[in-house]
Amino acid sequence: MLLVDTHAHLYAEQFAKDRDEMMARALAQDVRRICLPNIDQHSIEGMLALEAAYPEHCFPMMGLHPCSVRENYEEELAVVRQWLDRRSFCAVGEIGIDLYWDQTFFEQQKAAFITQLEWALALDLPIVIHSRAATDIIIDLLRERRREKLRGIFHCFGGTVAQGQAIIDLGFYLGIGGVLTFKKAGLDQTLRDLPVQRLVL
Repeated sequence: MLLVDTHAHLYAEQFAKDRDEMMARALAQDVRRICLPNIDQHSIEGMLALEAAYPEHCFPMMGLHPCSVRENYEEELAVVRQWLDRRSFCAVGEIGIDLYWDQTFFEQQKAAFITQLEWALALDLPIVIHSRAATDIIIDLLRERRREKLRGIFHCFGGTVAQGQAIIDLGFYLGIGGVLTFKKAGLDQTLRDLPVQRLVL
């Protein structure tokens, strides 16, 4: 069986010491494809180096993570656009809105998300969405821009049944992560009422 890890920042520096050993373990367990979401301009070099080391198994995305959106977000977006014009990527991501710790750059996050969403639609690429304390906002933004090509994954979903169904109705998959194992999260109960065919890990 072909297994795909849809979201792994394996290029990050903290994984450098045992990255090759982890890749060997993954391949031994039939994890054959690993999708690598970008963070910002500083993560691109490491991400592409991992792709070069494992070209048949590691597939990079290109995007600006909402937690990296600051005053200079347009400068960061210009780098994303240059890379999207330069070569192919498996998705635009990870993009989104994160209001959990800080809402200072909400308008900039929103603008960056919409811009990258439009780029993905123009390039016919899926998007991978990071949403924290902003799920309803993102659902509304997607509904306003709903088109046939709109698709992708809501990474690390932790919302309600109603939110999950709304996301699925928009043509997206729900990315399920380690939150599922947290006893107080209640995600295990939520997922009982959502179609397993629309869940990815």
